[in-house]
Amino acid sequence: MTTVSGGDGGLRAALAHLVACSQEHMDSTMLTSGSMIIGGNGGAGGTAYAPIRLMLSDDLSGQRFGAYELLRRVGKGGMGAVYAARRADEEYRKVVAVKLVKPGMESEEILRRFKQERQLLARLDHPNIARLIDGGTEDGVPYLVMEFVEGTPIDQYCRSRKLTVIERLHLFVTLCSAVQYAHQSLVVHRDIKPPNILVSTEGVPKLLDFGIAKVLNPDPADEQGMTQASERPMTPDYASPEQVRGEPITTASDVYSLGVLFYELLTTEHPLRKAKEKFGFRQAICDSEPTKPSVAVTHIAAADNGLPEGTERLRSQLRGDLDAIALMALRKEPNRRYASVQHMAEDIQKHLQGLPVRAHGDSVSYRTGKFIRRHAASVVAATAIVIALVTSSIVSWSFYREANRERRRAEARFADVRQLARFVLFDFDKIMTSGLTPARKALAEKATEYLDRLEQDRGGDPTIDSELVTGYLKIGDLQGNLWGPNLGDRQAAKASYERALHILDSSKAKDILQETRTRVSLADLLVNNGYLREAIAAYEKARVALETRSTNDRQILLTLFDVQRKLAFAHNQSGNTAAAMAGYERMLELSRKALALDPNSPDARKQSAVAEMRIGEIRARSEGLDAGLPAMRHALGVYESLAASARESAAAQRPVASASGLIGDVLVSGKRFRDAAVYYRKALQVTQALVKSDEHNAQYGRDLLTFMGRLADASARAGDTGVAQYLTREALEILKPRVEKPDAEQFDLQQYAWILATTPCLDLRNGVEAVRYANRLVELTNGRDPRMLDVLALAYSEAGKPEEALRVEEHALSLLPSDNASELRKDLERNRADFLSRTTTSSGLTRR
Repeated sequence: MTTVSGGDGGLRAALAHLVACSQEHMDSTMLTSGSMIIGGNGGAGGTAYAPIRLMLSDDLSGQRFGAYELLRRVGKGGMGAVYAARRADEEYRKVVAVKLVKPGMESEEILRRFKQERQLLARLDHPNIARLIDGGTEDGVPYLVMEFVEGTPIDQYCRSRKLTVIERLHLFVTLCSAVQYAHQSLVVHRDIKPPNILVSTEGVPKLLDFGIAKVLNPDPADEQGMTQASERPMTPDYASPEQVRGEPITTASDVYSLGVLFYELLTTEHPLRKAKEKFGFRQAICDSEPTKPSVAVTHIAAADNGLPEGTERLRSQLRGDLDAIALMALRKEPNRRYASVQHMAEDIQKHLQGLPVRAHGDSVSYRTGKFIRRHAASVVAATAIVIALVTSSIVSWSFYREANRERRRAEARFADVRQLARFVLFDFDKIMTSGLTPARKALAEKATEYLDRLEQDRGGDPTIDSELVTGYLKIGDLQGNLWGPNLGDRQAAKASYERALHILDSSKAKDILQETRTRVSLADLLVNNGYLREAIAAYEKARVALETRSTNDRQILLTLFDVQRKLAFAHNQSGNTAAAMAGYERMLELSRKALALDPNSPDARKQSAVAEMRIGEIRARSEGLDAGLPAMRHALGVYESLAASARESAAAQRPVASASGLIGDVLVSGKRFRDAAVYYRKALQVTQALVKSDEHNAQYGRDLLTFMGRLADASARAGDTGVAQYLTREALEILKPRVEKPDAEQFDLQQYAWILATTPCLDLRNGVEAVRYANRLVELTNGRDPRMLDVLALAYSEAGKPEEALRVEEHALSLLPSDNASELRKDLERNRADFLSRTTTSSGLTRR
């Protein structure tokens, strides 16, 4: 009652009266919740008596909030509850989690924190952070709809599964990636504890509950209220000393909370348990030093620690590195802890690899000790090793100097991040008013400045290297990634990707997945610009690097699938069908291996279907339709089966449309237009359903227009002019308002100009208008994209200007490498021959 009332005598008296009158209805969990507000104002905002009945009300299961019906309560805390729910309108049946503010607890502060949690979750997209789906307010009660995580708190998961120390370390490192991602997004969680980290049956941890998180906002005025000593949201057992003292909170606070969790996972005991019992939690957290984990486990019975190792073996495993890692994370002074969560995770990984860890500093005796343990046989053979010892004062000074150097680097990096964040938060909106392209250019230039400054301070720091690579990848995508909004500056994009690769090649810490992502981004760019030989070399290098790793790792295997698919496609584009077939056959081998590991793996079944579909396409085009269509239809059946078992997943439905469209393309190449129309119609129907489910999804909208165009073309060739006319008019009506905007997207301009210049419905062609919009398209891509130049050339041809068409097409061809033999070059050369023929004919008519 004291906790809930927060010093409000009237509220405490009312609670006492209710307890006495109706003890059986008291919800004791509310009073003993692990989370609390220290020094909170329980009676503020006129919530003294009437809401008490609501605060003590029971389960809200069966009630409806927005479109969601609450099924059962799965968790609750001091200010709210979480329910498993489903959509009441049955649009889809997937179970979600709905988080509610407890009726009667809608104080201004709680509502502000609830709104902030929604905003924070909306900006966080990480596989180990629970995803926000929806949100709203129902009868004045705000709610969040999130991904439902079917899992167990991380400490219970480790105990019930009797995970070994090594298994716990791997699990903890995965969790660190989620916290580090939040920090890089300028968010401090502030409530890291086992109930907020659920582990699925597959062993995947998910970080939940950003209800008391804090934004590292560039504007200090925005932090008013969250850092006041009278309002300090925390869970005492996992709170850092600075949280308890009411001091400013930084990412170091989450490092401390992770240190507590790390200690508990290794020992099953809180690092300050005895001190809290003796002095109370405040003095224990602020003043008492924790016992080393290797010492703490000697007081715990082997049967109680939840670890399969015996006490002596466990103590031996914890002694040294893991003791040091835990104690460094738990230091009282924030600037003496790890400079980042990433550094802590790296130390754990170094320990697993038998390498020296940061927590020990750089003492000669420590590094020599690590060498001796790694090369024990050689040391014994040599019979004697002289270990250099240094005095404790020199060690202390060396460590102090290194800690200060790390702190200065961290402060400089944080200052740069804050400067970039200030630009994104304040200047970016002003630039947006002048159109998307200037805004993107400004963002690319500003971000590049930040990356340049950061690169100067690399110093071999793996964390900085990782940030730089990620930054240059994103800038490269912004500059020239064909599959997203970009500036059309392919050369700048290529330079950014190559810069990222240069950093990776010289970095001390290798991240195979990040390296692969960088090489594939560069290779994709090269393919789209016709540099197939260079692209194939980049894909091949990525493939070889992945092949050397264990393909029992699910993420490695999925990435290898993707690289192998793109490599085979590039071979096919270059005309080397034998190499393409070999690549797709290798995909089938990998999928069979994946299915042997997990016969029900949807990813493996999907990749097998991808390979079978592409093999069928190659055979259909090179040996005849009958040689390839059966395999393509079988692959389509696999996609349909996967989609049927995941009806609510767009990711499972879209491949059905893509596969149907590809079969339609092959049938068109064999001049079976009416059969092709059947498959295009199927692709269109699936895509229409996807658009209906998420009308704001830009990719679905692009797919819809693409399949409308293909069905219109096939229908016209099959003689169904009515269908072709209808679909073409519909597409033009959809596109018209989009292309009239000053910030029109590249795809919309391309599609609109293409239709006006090439539609089989001759009465709907308009060459003059096509030229107008195609010129905007070329300007948007800086005149460097051969595909966009080809659209302009076709527009000029339709407008009756074959000379201009020929000039533009020759410029497009000049942008492709001379040894290029891609389908793109073949298309451009065919068009050039057509324009040349029309120019000659036009000249002949003029002379007559």
